[in-house]
Amino acid sequence: MDILTVRIIKKYPNRRLYDTITSAYITLLELRQLVLQEIPVQVLDVKTQQDITRQLLAQIILEAECGGHHLLSNEMLAQMIRAHGNALHGVMCQCLEQGMQRFLGIQKTMKLQASDSCCQSETKLTATHELGFTQNMIGQYLAQSTALLMEWQNQLLQSQLSETKPHD
Repeated sequence: MDILTVRIIKKYPNRRLYDTITSAYITLLELRQLVLQEIPVQVLDVKTQQDITRQLLAQIILEAECGGHHLLSNEMLAQMIRAHGNALHGVMCQCLEQGMQRFLGIQKTMKLQASDSCCQSETKLTATHELGFTQNMIGQYLAQSTALLMEWQNQLLQSQLSETKPHD
């Protein structure tokens, strides 16, 4: 099967999830494993044929949050609630998505560089090297995030200026 093929999961009224590739019922935990393996999934409600992928992915995050693996602070969640549905909702979605992509890119680079360094020296990285390496990567992430925020701020300003500019 091609890895880019979207895996269809059907959700039945009894809340059970059915994997159409394996022809078997799966749990939410197994759906999470598919996501972790970067297998594209689409969850469809059997009754309505509505795409409910977002709801199931949100449920996976919610269960992880309830289980003690906190990714989002109370303040972050409150800010997301406040921003949901306001005029800058689209910008916030874009900001979060691009920020996550950049973070994951930096994390991948860190893993590759740490792996290369370990293989070259055949010893563990020293604490000093790890700290410097981590600080450098975090610095890069913050610099990229700052540049991204400045870009969004400029776009917002341009948008506001074009809306208030008198039309001839």
